[in-house]
Amino acid sequence: GGYAQRLTTNLAAESNPAISPDGKWLAFTARYEGPAEVYVMPMGGGAPTRLTFDGDIATVQGWTPDGKVLFSSPRYSGKPDARLYTIDPANRISAPIPLHQAAEGCYLGMSLIFGRQTPISDNVKRYQGGQAQKIWRFDTGKEAVSLTADYAGTSRQPMCGNGRIYFISDRDGTFNIWSMSGEGRDVKQHTRHSDFDIRGASISADGKRIAYQRGADIYMLDTASNADLKLALSLQSDFEHTRTRWVKTPWDFVSAIAPSPTGDRVAITARGQVFVVPAGNGRRVEVTRASDFRAREAVFGHDGKSIFTFTDKSGEMELWRFPANGVGEARQLTKGATVLRQKAFPSPDGKWVVHHDKDRRLYLLNLASGEDKPIDRSAINEYGTVDWSPDSRWIAYNKGAPNFFGALH
Repeated sequence: GGYAQRLTTNLAAESNPAISPDGKWLAFTARYEGPAEVYVMPMGGGAPTRLTFDGDIATVQGWTPDGKVLFSSPRYSGKPDARLYTIDPANRISAPIPLHQAAEGCYLGMSLIFGRQTPISDNVKRYQGGQAQKIWRFDTGKEAVSLTADYAGTSRQPMCGNGRIYFISDRDGTFNIWSMSGEGRDVKQHTRHSDFDIRGASISADGKRIAYQRGADIYMLDTASNADLKLALSLQSDFEHTRTRWVKTPWDFVSAIAPSPTGDRVAITARGQVFVVPAGNGRRVEVTRASDFRAREAVFGHDGKSIFTFTDKSGEMELWRFPANGVGEARQLTKGATVLRQKAFPSPDGKWVVHHDKDRRLYLLNLASGEDKPIDRSAINEYGTVDWSPDSRWIAYNKGAPNFFGALH
């Protein structure tokens, strides 16, 4: 824990840091000149040196025991496959590892422990299809053998240390850290998180500790005792990017507009906040006036006195009603959202609001009783515009049919 020291200041994306076995150098992937290439710099800070010129996506995987940078690239393998290469920081000589598919890797002694498949989306877990990542072992002069064939799901990001292979897997339903012997036996589970998946992880040179990302925090795992500690990290900086900045073209940030019933005002949703602006002379109203929640798709009520908008003030995106003049308290109208709610359509008589969600469900909200009941569901796509009859007795809407055609209901 403690204070973190900033090493780079370039605005380009930097990722996949790997510290050399002697602790003197840091290899990483950066897009300083466009393509993602391999760079190396002193651990104490200094100018980065570019090592690769692949013009594709060169991703640092770690270091070899003899001090070369290990990286993957699809440059000569044909996408989506990747191959592993080593490059010597001293002379920039690169050499391929004789494997047709290899996207991740580490060295256990002189054996290369690798994953064949390139990583799929971080949003995918419990996947057991043909792109599921497996861990293999390759010894020079021998055929590579699979070490995780016993599990149909994902086993990825091998980390070698302390005579074992540590890796990330969703064998218990959530991505946690596991380990096995160099022959793929004696599988052990080291973390047992059930909420946030473990993403990136890295093992220390002596194999005694693993640092990993979970949620928005960094943890340290003791591989011997399984003691798991969330690190208390602090940043020292002037945080230039947090300074107030003037927006030169505010209209670029407008996400929704809706006129009042009489056309004298317009409700504008921009940057997660709601404003009411007069059509002519008048007062501009900041309706939401808060930075701790985000608002979406604001519309006027039937009499122009209320604004209906979806906000995540409660933790989920729910429908709220705000005074259109900005004076008074807001009121939450819906509860129990499990997916994103969106698009409110108030009735002309002010008694009802129709809305729908990302699960393709259409709801009718009774403003007097608070009852919010589903009245229809589309099997194909989400709903679009809903239109009320002038007497508020009927609604008309488009719904996807099983043949993917839209039909009016």
